[in-house]
Amino acid sequence: MIVSLDDHRGQSVGSHIVMSGRVLGLALCLDEVVTERQPPRRKVWETVGTPALLIIGPYRMGFEVTPGDAASSLRVFIDYALPRTWPERWLGRLFSNYYARWCIQRMADDAARHFSSPAASHQLSSRVQVSPWILGACGLWLVALGCYFAFLRPALLPEDPRFIGTPLAEIQTAIPGLEPWLRRVFAVMGGLLAGAGVLTMFVATAGMRRRSNGTAWVIGLSGALTVGLMSAINFSLNSDFKWVLLVPAIFWFAALVLYLAKR
Repeated sequence: MIVSLDDHRGQSVGSHIVMSGRVLGLALCLDEVVTERQPPRRKVWETVGTPALLIIGPYRMGFEVTPGDAASSLRVFIDYALPRTWPERWLGRLFSNYYARWCIQRMADDAARHFSSPAASHQLSSRVQVSPWILGACGLWLVALGCYFAFLRPALLPEDPRFIGTPLAEIQTAIPGLEPWLRRVFAVMGGLLAGAGVLTMFVATAGMRRRSNGTAWVIGLSGALTVGLMSAINFSLNSDFKWVLLVPAIFWFAALVLYLAKR
């Protein structure tokens, strides 16, 4: 991420901060302007125009510090709109709330860490957990795989006739209605995979972060019944994709282990 500052370096009203970079090959860019600044009590900034972001659209963000007898109270806030275009708007409906909470939590933790003792700073740094991100990535992979099965997967892959032991031409001649039927079967299967992926991402962003009761069991059982079973079956078939399909199973297991270790 490249950050460009004007001469006021974001420290006066009207000062601009421009950030740009790439995520997963997609270009991201935004322009922020400071709208309020009352040091050291309050600062507010907001985006200019329509930012090129994935999950949220234009936003207004800031913080307030309220002095107290023994310590000060910090409030960090964000108001945002969803992106205007698809599929960014769809992603925003799923993840914008959790992303916004993550942003303000990071700001609050960074401020607390800056003004805390070394021991307290170490305790704050341990709050950052990687297991929800790993499981969320597995859920996103399930959604992508489901879309492939529903819309792109051929009825018969080259490895399918090889496993059956019959040339593709003979299968098509003997059972001419097989491929149209399989396409419908894979459409249903793809929808189920994508739905499981959406639920997995919800567990990653809600259940894991709140450490709800039974979350570990849900992660373990759902992983065994989805990516685990798929990987095992593809190894039994000696599929061309067996090693590729092993990767999400490994990451799913890693997410479960890290979650149990509170990482």
